[in-house]
Amino acid sequence: MSVDFDALPGHSRIWIFQADRFLSTAERVELGRETEAFLGGWQAHGKALKAAYRIAERLFLVIAVNEAIQKATGCSLDALFHKVGEWEQKWGLALTNRRLTAYRSGGKIEIASWPAFEEAVQSGSITEETRVFDMTVPNKKAFQDHFETRAAQSWHKKYLV
Repeated sequence: MSVDFDALPGHSRIWIFQADRFLSTAERVELGRETEAFLGGWQAHGKALKAAYRIAERLFLVIAVNEAIQKATGCSLDALFHKVGEWEQKWGLALTNRRLTAYRSGGKIEIASWPAFEEAVQSGSITEETRVFDMTVPNKKAFQDHFETRAAQSWHKKYLV
């Protein structure tokens, strides 16, 4: 059952899919429509998942599930990742490439491969203070509070010298 993202509690589990490019307005509208339809029928063991989505920064598809009601299970997660794979094909996107990272540079969001990110750290253009997007946040509350954070406060710190 699809619900409003803001209606889900902070402990709701999330999955974040980062695109390899910014989505156009038309893509965001259609992706929203298709995500809403998918979540409306998304189930685990025959029980509806209370789920929501958000498209953030024209770059991130965020899926949230209130697992206090019904946990997402292997088959339901397979269905989600299968659907995301369909969207990747449909729009020529890479939404499941975990070797990309996004960060702010001069107020603008940049997308970099991990090697390119590491090179930017080495050159000094990325520092401890650089704002990064932490795809590892586990729940809605952490997403709201720490998704965009200082590099020194995220997993990105492993690249800092």
